[in-house]
Amino acid sequence: MCLACAVLAAKSQSASKVAEIDSLIAQIPRMMRSDETVARNMVLQLRQLAEQEGHLHGIIQSVFSQAWISYRHQNADVTIAKIDSALANINGIKEDSSLAKFYILKGQCYIKKADFRMALQNFNQALQISTQRNDHHTKTSVLISIGWAYMEDGKYPEALNFFKEVLRLNPGEQYENRAVVLCNIASCYNTTGQFTLAEQYARQGIAVARKSKSMADLANGLNILARSNYLQGKMDQAISILKEASVAREKVADPFMIASDYLELADLHIKNSDPAAAIEWAKKAEELSEKTGNKLKLAGSFEALANAYEATGETGQAAQYYKKLLVIRDSMNNEHYNQSIAAMQVEFNVQKQTAENLELKKENLESNLKNSQQQKWMLILIGGII
Repeated sequence: MCLACAVLAAKSQSASKVAEIDSLIAQIPRMMRSDETVARNMVLQLRQLAEQEGHLHGIIQSVFSQAWISYRHQNADVTIAKIDSALANINGIKEDSSLAKFYILKGQCYIKKADFRMALQNFNQALQISTQRNDHHTKTSVLISIGWAYMEDGKYPEALNFFKEVLRLNPGEQYENRAVVLCNIASCYNTTGQFTLAEQYARQGIAVARKSKSMADLANGLNILARSNYLQGKMDQAISILKEASVAREKVADPFMIASDYLELADLHIKNSDPAAAIEWAKKAEELSEKTGNKLKLAGSFEALANAYEATGETGQAAQYYKKLLVIRDSMNNEHYNQSIAAMQVEFNVQKQTAENLELKKENLESNLKNSQQQKWMLILIGGII
C-alpha cells in the first residue's frame, strides 16, 4: 500500500511540474514584452525544470528564449551561431512545434545585418514548415517579419500591404500581435506624412498594449505617437510622450528599440534647432548599434550625425559621416538584396491570391447551396451520416 501511495505521489508531483513547465512556456513571451529581468529568471527556471523532467519541448523552448535574449543584446552573428547550434545538435527539434520560430528569429538577425537574401531564405523555410503543419499563427508571424523588412528599408506602401493582410487574417481583438501590427502601420503612415492616420493607429496600438500590459508595444506606440506630434511641430507634447515611452522601454531593455529612441531624440533636437543635443543622442545610437551589429540603426545614426554636424558648421565631420552612410547604404542595396525583396513580394502576392481564390470559391458554393434544393438534400445526407 505504501509503495502504491509513493508511486501515486511521484506521478502527481511529475504532473505538477509538467503543468508548471507549460505555464512558463506560455508566460515567457508576454514577459519578454513587459519585463526582461523577470523573463530571464523564468527562462532559467524553465530550463532547469525541463531538464529535470526530460521535457524536450520545454528544453527547446528555453533554448529559443535564450536565443531571443541574445538577439536583443548581442551581435547578430552570435545569435545566428546559437540558433544553428540548436538546430544541428538538439535531438527532436525538427519535429518540435517551435521549429519555425527558430527560422523566423534567424531571418530577423539577417535583417539586422541587412542581408535580405539570407533573411528571405529563412522566412521561406519558416513558411514551408508552418504551411506543412497548418500552423496559421506562425504563417502570420512570417508576414509580420517580411513587412518589418520592407519598413526598415523605407518601402512603406509594401510594408503596409503585409501588415494590413495580417490584420485581415487576424481580425479579433485578442490577436496577440495586434499591438505590434497597429504600431507598425502607424510608423509607416508617419513616414509617408499621413499624420492623422498615424495617430489613429498609434493610439489603437497603445490601447491594446496597455490592456495586455505589454511594455514593449506600449513604448513602441508612444514613440511613434511622439514622432507624429513633433513632425507636426507639437514639440511639448512629443517630449512628454517620449518621457513616458522611455520609462516603459527601460523595463524591456531591448537595444534595438533603445537605439530607435535615441535616433528619435536626435531627430527631434535637429528639428528643434539644437544640433549639439542631436549629436549626443545620435552618438549613443551609433555606439549601441555597432555593439549589437545592427546595420539598419547604424545607417540611421550616420545620417543623423551627418545632418547634425552640418547644422553646427562642422563640415569635415559631416563629410565623414556622409561617406560612412554611403558605404553602408551601398552594402544594403546590392543586386542580391533587390532580388530578395522582389521575391518576398511575389511570395506574398501568390499566397494572398490563393487565399482570396479559396475564399471566393467558398462564398460561391455557399451561395449556390442557398439558392437551390441541394442544401436540403445535403442536410438530409449529413443527418443520415450522423
